[in-house]
Amino acid sequence: MFRVGLQRGASLVVAPILADNYLYALCTANGGVAVVDPGGVPETAEWDEVNKAVKAVLVTHHHHDHVDELRSVLAHASIKRPPVVVSSAAALRVPCSSSHLSLEPGSTKVDIPGLGPDAAVDVIATPGHTRDHCAFHFPQLGVVFSGDNLFGLGCGRVFEGSIAEMHASLQSLAKLPDHTVVAGSHEYTLANLEFCLSLGDELYSYLPGSPDDAKAAFDARAADIRTAAAAGKPTMPTTIGLEKATNPFLVPDLSSFARVRAAKDVF
Repeated sequence: MFRVGLQRGASLVVAPILADNYLYALCTANGGVAVVDPGGVPETAEWDEVNKAVKAVLVTHHHHDHVDELRSVLAHASIKRPPVVVSSAAALRVPCSSSHLSLEPGSTKVDIPGLGPDAAVDVIATPGHTRDHCAFHFPQLGVVFSGDNLFGLGCGRVFEGSIAEMHASLQSLAKLPDHTVVAGSHEYTLANLEFCLSLGDELYSYLPGSPDDAKAAFDARAADIRTAAAAGKPTMPTTIGLEKATNPFLVPDLSSFARVRAAKDVF
């Protein structure tokens, strides 16, 4: 487990779980905690203390590696029945869900009791990976929980939605401020790097700026990723700005996105 500082006195507890998932706990300045995608939980005293302060659980989608320890988190919270916030499409697919949001394209603003005035959240509909997928953006704290939508140098597979839906979902996240911390739910960056390199010079046509500028930005990112991997350090969270500069899956053109996603599916 490690902690990342956010805006307005908030912080993000990042806990590696399962084979390559991340469990996140958003800790606000008033002491409230929102846990995101509890597919597993660390068996540590530090996590037990964090869990006691839980005021809400946020679930991006129904897959088991995002919900399997949901009941455990709720059982160890110091308040009774913390809300479990999901999209309305996930209401029957997520155990113990209690706060269902009807999400149309765009976002729904939600205030979560117990997290404080700076923790209003925009819940963004991001279908594609699953039809019930959503992302949680805390604009005043500068963080978005992207689930299996946006990763370091990659994006999630398209299981239930369409390529067009996935592209639109990624573009909605790309519109967030560049400084926004991206808390994606998997550590896939090194594998995504190898895929990006397999594209050769074609890669730079999907990135912003001239080919030389795109290559320089990507090479710097690749060096940082390899250094972190060699030291056994995580590469998540990332930022919107960094992904826009180096992630080919954020290409604005739908046909280009479809080509990159199809190539990744068989890589």
